[in-house]
Amino acid sequence: KENDFITSYYLKKKYDKIDTNFITYALPNGSITEFLVLYEYIISEIKIDKLVFALVFDDLREHKIRLDIQTLLKQKDLEAKFNTNSHRKKILKKISKNSITLKKYNTSVSFQDKIEVKIIHKLNECCSYEKKKSVANSKIYHNLYLLRNSIFNINPTTERRIIPSIYEDNLESLDEIINISKKKNVDLYFYIAPIRNDFKIPYNLEDYSSFKKFIKGISNKNEINFVNFEKIIPNYLWGTKPGTNLGTKKEIDFMHFQGPAHKILSENIFNFIESNDF
Repeated sequence: KENDFITSYYLKKKYDKIDTNFITYALPNGSITEFLVLYEYIISEIKIDKLVFALVFDDLREHKIRLDIQTLLKQKDLEAKFNTNSHRKKILKKISKNSITLKKYNTSVSFQDKIEVKIIHKLNECCSYEKKKSVANSKIYHNLYLLRNSIFNINPTTERRIIPSIYEDNLESLDEIINISKKKNVDLYFYIAPIRNDFKIPYNLEDYSSFKKFIKGISNKNEINFVNFEKIIPNYLWGTKPGTNLGTKKEIDFMHFQGPAHKILSENIFNFIESNDF
C-alpha cells in the first residue's frame, strides 16, 4: 500500500547509518543455481564481507536459468569458473542446450517488409496495435493458466512435492556457494524464510522438516550463522493474491506479507547479522 516499504528498504536505511554498503538482489522464484551464477558474478565485481541468504523450500523446485542470468557467464571469464567440477559442468551443459542458434539471413529488406512496417506504424498511430496485441497475448496465457489450475484443482493450498533431481541440483549449488564463501572469506548467514502458518502449509510436512534439518546441519558443519524465521510474521499481517482458478477473485497467500511485516523481518535480519542473540 502507499507508504509501505519492503524489507531491503528498511535494512538499507539501517546500514546507511553505520556506513555499511548493503546490496540486495531478488530473483522471483529463483533457483539456488541461478543465485550461484549471480554470486560468482557479484564477487568478481566487488568485495563482499557478509552474504545473507534467504532459503525458501519452494525455490528448490525451480530449475530454469533465465536468459539474463545466463548472459553473466559470458562476462569476467565466468565460463571458465564453471568448467571445474561435474556440477558446474552440468550447469554449463544445461545453458548450452537452451541456447538459441540464430540463422543468418540476407540483410536486404524486401518490398513486403517495407509495406508491413508502414502498416504496423499506421495501426499503432490509430489503434495502439502492438500494445493491444501484447495485452491480448498476456490475457490468453493468463486464462490458459487459470484453466489449467481449474482442471487439475491447483490452488495455494495444493501440496508441492519435491522433485528429487531438481532438489539435489539446487542443494549442490548451495554447497558451491558455501565453498566460494570459504575461499573468499565471506561470512554466511542462512535463514529459513517466513511462511504463513494459520493454514496447512502447501508442502509435504516430512519433506519440509527434512529440508530444515538439512540446512541447520550444513550450517553447523560449516560454521554458518543460521536462524529459522518461518514463524516471525503474525498471521494477520499476511496478504491475499489474485485467484489462480477460473471464477476465483482472491486467495490466501503463503509467501507474501503486508508492509508492516517487512519491517518486522528487517529488524530480525538486522539483529541476526549484528548480534549473537539467535
